[in-house]
Amino acid sequence: MPTVYLLSDQQTQFIKIGRATNFTDRYANLRTANPWLGIGYLLETEHASYVEKCMHHRFAHLRQEGEFFDVSLTEAKDYLEQVQQTAQMIFDQRLEELATTVASEELIEPDSSDWELITKISELNAEIAAIELKRDALEVALKLKIGESGGIRNMATWATQIRNTFDSARFREENPGVYEQYQRETSSRIFKYRRFLNTDAN
Repeated sequence: MPTVYLLSDQQTQFIKIGRATNFTDRYANLRTANPWLGIGYLLETEHASYVEKCMHHRFAHLRQEGEFFDVSLTEAKDYLEQVQQTAQMIFDQRLEELATTVASEELIEPDSSDWELITKISELNAEIAAIELKRDALEVALKLKIGESGGIRNMATWATQIRNTFDSARFREENPGVYEQYQRETSSRIFKYRRFLNTDAN
């Protein structure tokens, strides 16, 4: 089974966070390049790609070189286990089946646990909004520093990109018959929830 690994560099004390289909072979190759690498923690999971990505995002500000991070083994291990628990929920097969089910028009009545969930989601959304506001302000400051240049070496880029897109609206107007021939119907379940709380619900 795929493995997410935490390897500790005994010289720098940095933690290498990665994944491998065959950890034994991967570790042998890594040790050949760096004999100071020791096994800190291993997690076998079917969701190794997702778990590794979450780990790299969480500790991105502590990244040193490659997959090495200036984070303690304990902190990395604790977060790794949290991510794995979440991954098991996110990739629940029942959820995948329900996502492709045609929903009925029935609405169930909320109970106290439902209000608890929606309250936590609303609180998290408020925290995220505040954090995003700070991030956006810092990004603007960085863009102003870059100015008309292509970026700041080894830190950030603000490059011009050119792309070609298909003007579907114009094509439909000029070729309605052809457009209709290539249309296809798809269905999916759209998840929505109220972003305000009813304080009288309890």
